[in-house]
Amino acid sequence: MAATQALDTNIGWRSRGASRVVGATYLHGTQGHLLITASDQVVRVNSTKFASGVAVQVQSWDFRPDSAQAISVAAVKHAKKDTYYAVRGKAKTELITWANETEKLSATLPSVPLPSAASELLVHPHLDGVLAVCASGSMHLFESALKTVVPEPKATKGKAKPALVYAAINSDSAHQLHVVTITKLGNKYDVTFYQLDAASAKATVLRKDTVESADAFVSATYHCKDAAVSVLWASGRWESVSADGVKDLASLAAAPAGEAKRRKVTTVAFQTCEAAPNAVAVASTSDVSVWDAKFGACLARHTLPAEASGHGALLRVFKFPAAHLALAYEKAVVVTTVEAPTSTLAAVLGKSAAPAPTALLLSTHIGVSDMPVVVPALQVETWPHQMLVGNEEQKAVLEQLTSPEKTPTKEAFAAVFNKYVFNNAKQTKIRGVLSPLFVTQVAARCLASPELGLWRELKLLLRSRHLCSRALPALIPTLLQHKQLGLLDVALRCLADVDEVSSVRIIKFVLRNATEQSVALYQAQSKDTSVATPAQLVDHFLHLVVRLPKSETFLQQALTQLKLPDVLALLALLKKWYRRPDSDVVAVVEWLGLLLDVHFASLVLASSSHPDAIGRVVRDTQAIVVQHLDACTFMADVHGELDQLLSGAHLPQTGAIPDYSVQTLKM
Repeated sequence: MAATQALDTNIGWRSRGASRVVGATYLHGTQGHLLITASDQVVRVNSTKFASGVAVQVQSWDFRPDSAQAISVAAVKHAKKDTYYAVRGKAKTELITWANETEKLSATLPSVPLPSAASELLVHPHLDGVLAVCASGSMHLFESALKTVVPEPKATKGKAKPALVYAAINSDSAHQLHVVTITKLGNKYDVTFYQLDAASAKATVLRKDTVESADAFVSATYHCKDAAVSVLWASGRWESVSADGVKDLASLAAAPAGEAKRRKVTTVAFQTCEAAPNAVAVASTSDVSVWDAKFGACLARHTLPAEASGHGALLRVFKFPAAHLALAYEKAVVVTTVEAPTSTLAAVLGKSAAPAPTALLLSTHIGVSDMPVVVPALQVETWPHQMLVGNEEQKAVLEQLTSPEKTPTKEAFAAVFNKYVFNNAKQTKIRGVLSPLFVTQVAARCLASPELGLWRELKLLLRSRHLCSRALPALIPTLLQHKQLGLLDVALRCLADVDEVSSVRIIKFVLRNATEQSVALYQAQSKDTSVATPAQLVDHFLHLVVRLPKSETFLQQALTQLKLPDVLALLALLKKWYRRPDSDVVAVVEWLGLLLDVHFASLVLASSSHPDAIGRVVRDTQAIVVQHLDACTFMADVHGELDQLLSGAHLPQTGAIPDYSVQTLKM
């Protein structure tokens, strides 16, 4: 177990009188600004500046507590605009908005009625607006108008509706938004993973897992990178829900040796958040520990000051930049710094609790009587059957789907495919796990039989994220040959890898086939309404290609296949994306450098015959390079200072020192 260290904490906000914390969030795009919702006001504080031991208050909006204007769901702020959202009223069905200039949260604020009681308001830098998640699990997106993303579950007589216990939003490396919800119905908890398309206000169910537990739900943490959720139960049991199924990781309060197999622990009000990729911060009123979400090992444990227990119950913990954690209690919000170690096998070795020493160890042989202790939840006689459950069914289905003789038509293929993949007759819910073996072999059959038009089935397999272009080298060429632009969009977002030669091939194809017919074809194959012209089609697909992971060595070789017109078009787009706020600046600069390295001689030779066109592009490119170099030179010293600060020892906290002082000298 990791050694215990004490944490230095600062007060971000403290209750006044009978005021209590409703919730707290971090404001995206700011330097440590927090938005705290209390029972009588909404406060924006700057946690990087302190006066008299409390974070500096930037702005506040008061309202009457216990009234129709009282905030009942914690306020959030638009990630890019000065617009705030909250839900007021005991019914939690009135969404209100206000701006920085607003002085008081009165009854005259603009409001929108919600179909049912709201439970969470979610915002994200790549989401234009706010996502309201209701207590029944339905979701509604509000920008200028309210749009239903996930409808209300159908009411059934005599049956209770599911209740939402957790909701979170995040994005992957391709800036694709993902939402996860956990709803409870009896002892069953449904963990649903959605892919959110904000442009069309649609949410696609990627996976739905059901967990049964007699313990009460305490907290959860969403790991977007691994499409997994860490769930913490009231007994201290920690489970991981992922594509590999549901598995126990650890128990945060293990019983002493010699007790019953099912360890009984006292209920502790833990709250969790993702401290780093594959690392979970678990906080209570007494300490904060960092656990590895892969191996279930405690990496570090930090004790909180004694006065933290006087702030009331712990409501929430969340991370914001520079390894800071905010702990929201009933009467205060506390800010601290917790460094999360990198998740590696070497880091977790020796971190788990040591087994009880034996009096005499003469042999490594395990007797029959010791088996229940060594493997308490696994029976040796039945483990082969448990490990291979569902294997025979998959073999039978694969034998039919991969054989053109057994599924010669599209209808025959779809009948077998739908029966295995979908859990219900309406074909709306995909089974929890599709193995990589199944996905790869069925996708190969779809590509080998393009005359059948198995594009719908291939789209579902691509969204499973088990496919890669190197395992299916015919994937990208087949999509380009049959002009499946909708599937090409899904492939660029969901494939585990796209090789550099295929990336350049896609660039050439899009530049040569950017016509009105291609736009109409893409609109018919995709729900994306943002592409309406050939120029937008080129911008859309080439931007997806530039954001893909790459090897500079292989990409430099592949770029030699581009002709001069392709190079000029790509340079113009890179120049445009450099100034676009949602683009990956690092990827744009890398592509710009590699493209100029490969085709510099061609540009110089062609500049004599096309002086205006090439000269303009080169001058614009030079301006971008100069601007980028100036920014890098300016930030070099700051980067060194910050790197030294973050890599060095913890500096003494100066939160109690005021911003200014008044001194009086009496003569």
